[in-house]
Amino acid sequence: MLKRVLLVSTSAHDLNGHPTGLWLEELAAPYHLFKKAKFDVDIVSIKGGRVPIDRVSIPNGIPREFKHVASLLQNTRAISTVHSSEYDAVLFCGGHGAIVDFPGNPYVANLIENMYNNNRIVAAVCHGVSSLVGVKNKDGSFFVAGKRITGYTNDEEKAVHLENRVPFLLESKLKEEGALFYVAPNFTPHVVVGYSLVVGIGSMIYGKLADRYSVKKLLIISIIIFVAGSIIGFMNQSYAITILARLVQASGGAAFIALSMIAVAKLVAPAKKPGALAMISSSIALAIGIGPLVGGAITNTLGWPYLFLFMVISVVGIFLLIKFMPEEAQHTDEAFHFDYIGAALLFAFITTVLLGVNINSWLFVLSVAFLFLFTVRMKNAEHPFIDIELFSNKSFLRLIAVGFIINVALCASLLLLPSLLGRVHGLSPFVIGIALFVASLFGIVSSFITGKIVPSFGNVNMIYVASVIMIVGFLILGLIPNGNLIIILVAVILTFMSYSAIQVSLNTFIPKTLHPAKVGVGLGLYNLINFFGMAFGPAVASKVMEATNSYRLNFILIIILISAHFFLLIGMSSFQKKMEQ
Repeated sequence: MLKRVLLVSTSAHDLNGHPTGLWLEELAAPYHLFKKAKFDVDIVSIKGGRVPIDRVSIPNGIPREFKHVASLLQNTRAISTVHSSEYDAVLFCGGHGAIVDFPGNPYVANLIENMYNNNRIVAAVCHGVSSLVGVKNKDGSFFVAGKRITGYTNDEEKAVHLENRVPFLLESKLKEEGALFYVAPNFTPHVVVGYSLVVGIGSMIYGKLADRYSVKKLLIISIIIFVAGSIIGFMNQSYAITILARLVQASGGAAFIALSMIAVAKLVAPAKKPGALAMISSSIALAIGIGPLVGGAITNTLGWPYLFLFMVISVVGIFLLIKFMPEEAQHTDEAFHFDYIGAALLFAFITTVLLGVNINSWLFVLSVAFLFLFTVRMKNAEHPFIDIELFSNKSFLRLIAVGFIINVALCASLLLLPSLLGRVHGLSPFVIGIALFVASLFGIVSSFITGKIVPSFGNVNMIYVASVIMIVGFLILGLIPNGNLIIILVAVILTFMSYSAIQVSLNTFIPKTLHPAKVGVGLGLYNLINFFGMAFGPAVASKVMEATNSYRLNFILIIILISAHFFLLIGMSSFQKKMEQ
């Protein structure tokens, strides 16, 4: 059993003119885990003395849980004083500073060689893997040759715009020395953007198909596609195949929410529709909460490829659909027409918007051009990708705008909250997962309550009330992000509950604004806008954090955005009353 562990930190504070240092969590979190396991833990740095901490790793100051470790970093021993025989394991910690002073340091190389040759554990995290660069075996071969290694990838370096400041790209250097570099899909925003794009456009396509073909058959086909993507992802974990697998999954998964809502609109009696849509919303809330817990458990016990294998369980849905779902009557026997050019232009527009946020703002100029071309196409195509009549339905447009806003708000907060709870309040990933799961349970309760009372209370009134509650939740997060943990968790619960209430209200109201023959394409557009919001929110929030390191500013911007609900809903209460008379 391990008894004594050595943690090694960088001493570098400058990265080619860019301030850098240790990424605090990558040393402090292991320190606490080792201490909790009753290990003796020592901390050293390359030069000794005070360790520079990368300010990006502590945007709101040092979390309470890490303050003791931060005090130890004020006066560390130099690595030159270390005797490898005294330790059972060594961990080289990360931060961009590591890539400056770990490679080529003789004490680092000697420590790695001695520990490894004496069957002791050598570990590294993130840029700490740069400690292995240049280290050689006694026969002159590179230490990493033939070894399976993971670390900070070239794409991740480019994503944070530091590829021209680091002395070398870690992935490329390790591959040059013969390492079998293993890319884990933990920090791959392009996969997330690509998945959201395909799901968004796919939901629109499935909506159009649902106006012509059986929803039941479309759902079965979509599950088959989703399972195929899952099998592809499990069978091969290369970077390119992982992306392909996720996009295939998205092609199938795009149908699930859109077609579920369309099925309710077509097959469920009017009196039971609020309850049915509430069940869909509660399922989404549960998935948001339980997904990270299940995913984390599978990843920690079996490895992330088994996430793909786990998702094959969705094949059970095929048998349930065959047994329980009835066939619905079709509204039209007309031939199905698909506007490939319009779909491509819309896809290009959304892609350039999202990548403009993530990569280069100049892409926004291109997005304007694609939007113009798409608008022209809609007006001139005989069978446009989006029915032009939908854009004359002002009530429908105002409601889907509300849907866009709440998805921007919730998904932006889901990006910010784990960082806020972990880095500021010192919670472990497991505890954060539990907190979000509990909040999602409140969201489920909110969905069912809303489904029961919205027919009498009114959809618009419910959206008004829930919007106020959501603003209160984000106001707490914005004004006191460093406040009492219980208050923060209450604020998170308020945002989840209000999101579910608004979602149920929209899901039951929007179909009423559509002609029966337009329900499929209308709900498809609604889901497209929702998924666009889900991708757009985190993208913008990450950019704001990158520029300001401010949780407060992010939450205040979200509040301003939600306030638009009150303008979008002007006159909608009277419209609903007239419609229901």
